[in-house]
Amino acid sequence: MKQISYILRVKKLGTEDSTAWDEPMNEYVENGVTVEEHGKSIIDYFNSTLRPHETARVFVAAIETEKSTKNLKHDWVKVSLVTERGGFDKYKCTMCNATGKRHGLSSGVDIDKKYEKYRFNCPNKKLN
Repeated sequence: MKQISYILRVKKLGTEDSTAWDEPMNEYVENGVTVEEHGKSIIDYFNSTLRPHETARVFVAAIETEKSTKNLKHDWVKVSLVTERGGFDKYKCTMCNATGKRHGLSSGVDIDKKYEKYRFNCPNKKLN
């Protein structure tokens, strides 16, 4: 996994490009996913969940920012075979054995309290 940071430029369906606005994005994605692919998937998801009174969005551009594609320190792998009761998947870092959970459709792993001090810095050695 890697972290990407970019500006997602969107507009409402049927409007001029000059009405587009920018949404800052900072997400964790699988390696190989580009900011354009991620941005389009966000818009597709939004449009697939529209309520009757909402207007569809159109992808205009994805503009990388300087900290884009920064590699994560932890190397998370899914260890639960199926989604657990409560709507989360269990993950484990292959480098330090820290554990965490990914809830719902979020793309980030929330590290377990036991390993909180390693949230941003993997010690690169096996922990208990």
